Amino acid sequence: MTLPLRLIKALIARATRTPSPCIPFDSATLSLGLYWRATDSHFLFAFGNDFTEFIVSQNAFPAGQFYLVTGTYDGSTFQLYVNGNLEAQRVQTKTMVYSATNTWTIGAESSNQRALGAPRTWNGVIDEVQAFNRALTLSEIQGIYAAGSLGQCRPSLSACLASPSGAVAWWSEDGNLLDLLGNDNPDAANAISFVPGKVGLGAQFGSGGYIDVPPHPSLANQQFTFSVWARPDGIGPNNDQFGSVLIENTVDGGAQQGQQRNNPQISEHEH
Repeated sequence: MTLPLRLIKALIARATRTPSPCIPFDSATLSLGLYWRATDSHFLFAFGNDFTEFIVSQNAFPAGQFYLVTGTYDGSTFQLYVNGNLEAQRVQTKTMVYSATNTWTIGAESSNQRALGAPRTWNGVIDEVQAFNRALTLSEIQGIYAAGSLGQCRPSLSACLASPSGAVAWWSEDGNLLDLLGNDNPDAANAISFVPGKVGLGAQFGSGGYIDVPPHPSLANQQFTFSVWARPDGIGPNNDQFGSVLIENTVDGGAQQGQQRNNPQISEHEH
């Protein structure tokens, strides 16, 4: 039997290929994380094992624009919204697990993961980061999106949208890093500057930038919403399947050999 020339070439290439060196990577079990990747301009929402428990937006969202990115969980379904539209969801009932020691981090990997050499620093601007202790409804998310630059009501704003109930943290990034609700002020930050954001000012992340928030019971909810106005400006330091972080908290994680947080066999889009 004569093999096709194309198959012969493929077998030769496979036999002579130089194996890839084993490299550390940032595999982790996540409480949750929101991401944007430059490889195809999609947003991701992860909520557990980062090889299997994540969903990806159906549509691409090019760099250079602000997007309202929202991840919710109501106890039975994880949902990812962009600009008030449902982009992906997964029906899954689980007990959310949170770390008592690892930071919540805005604009980069959690501090334990940065130590592994995979910072996933946000290249762009992040604004109006909010956490709620319940899953917001579609109409509530669309209301935040429709308010746009008017934002949600606080002392510095008069024409504004009344904030939905259940808010537990609100990092407005409006010239400082503090939580407007006072529960979850950051305890460390690096390479942050304030520039025009979606609502007032926003946080721009330089090389090695991050905002670390200590773990706190107010963020460890079994039902939740995390909402962020984010403008990606391009490729970050980790240009792979997960890309750059909007907000993340890890339960555990460590450098392993010969793998990376990138598994093309996973079916990413679920509806």
